[in-house]
Amino acid sequence: MPKRLRLTIKYGESPHLKITKYPDGQQNVTLDLEYFNNPRIKVDIYCTIRNWHEMELLLAALSALRQADYIVHDINIAYLFGMRSDRIFELGMGHYWRDVVVPILQFICVTYKVTLRFLQLHGRCENYLNDPHIYYHSLNFNIATKLPIAGDKSAISIIEGYEHFWGREDKVIHFTKKRQSTGEIEIHLPERFVEKIEQSELPLIIMDDLCDGGATFIAEADILRDLFPDKKIELFIYHGLFTKGIEHVARHFDRIYMTNSYQEIVHPKVKLLKVI
Repeated sequence: MPKRLRLTIKYGESPHLKITKYPDGQQNVTLDLEYFNNPRIKVDIYCTIRNWHEMELLLAALSALRQADYIVHDINIAYLFGMRSDRIFELGMGHYWRDVVVPILQFICVTYKVTLRFLQLHGRCENYLNDPHIYYHSLNFNIATKLPIAGDKSAISIIEGYEHFWGREDKVIHFTKKRQSTGEIEIHLPERFVEKIEQSELPLIIMDDLCDGGATFIAEADILRDLFPDKKIELFIYHGLFTKGIEHVARHFDRIYMTNSYQEIVHPKVKLLKVI
């Protein structure tokens, strides 16, 4: 049986695709046939989709493979744009994730008969992807030597995915968040968790799926630093956008663990976990 080929489309670039951009902005691709040299061989695709530009590249690559009679087996998506639009925020706003992104994913599943695999979608996004050909990846990250704290209740499931927390929400320490009428978010560490943290000698690690500007995590780190000034405080996130810069967040933590699903960052406090 022939070995499956791997096509990587990372941050909008690929070593095995010639990418053409037309004057009106449309993109298309041409396969590197010296690499794809065995018609009808199965192909696995590993990609980041951070925006429409990268979604179009994936769709164009799928079309080119289909035209050349290649069979796509798996599509592994490290980052999928639109993940933060999984709920309706105000009257008059669309449900972007459900009505814009999900139909495209369903089209891919039906048209190309593939299995889609995602690395940690954001919030409640996966509630709208009830398809037998869609799976979710967890990351093999060792938290046995740390005391994990969920960034909020929605991040509890991330920690519950580790064996010694299976099905035990009561064991997971977590922050609570409440949005005020002014739009500001009030962050609180429930009192029942304070004694539990005091009794542990392990470094504390806040865990969540995505870091945008980092204001929430900075506030949480400050709360922990005030309560437990002698403890190490770390951050783990799957998707590191850091829209205000890495230093803006890094100065509040002893270590940051992140995947390269969205970008690769070089910083003395950052440990990069490569997933693509």
